[in-house]
Amino acid sequence: GRAYIGVVLILKNNEIGIILFQRYRSQGYAAKALALLLDQVKPQPKISGGTFRARIHPHNFRSIRLFEKAGFAHAYNIYQL
Repeated sequence: GRAYIGVVLILKNNEIGIILFQRYRSQGYAAKALALLLDQVKPQPKISGGTFRARIHPHNFRSIRLFEKAGFAHAYNIYQL
């Protein structure tokens, strides 16, 4: 009786990832999942300065807004060749 709507994960480098199936986006599920995660899980203290991080594409305004509402702040952009 349970349906999967996506996945929430924490990588070894304290990076949070939230991926929802298309039909479940923009319904508040990501915000609820992020709030539960931050309430129940603490980052590894010796990794990434002991803080959680989220790698978000600069044009993904919904994800940026989601993480900013949860208290995250923009830190930097990465450029590679």
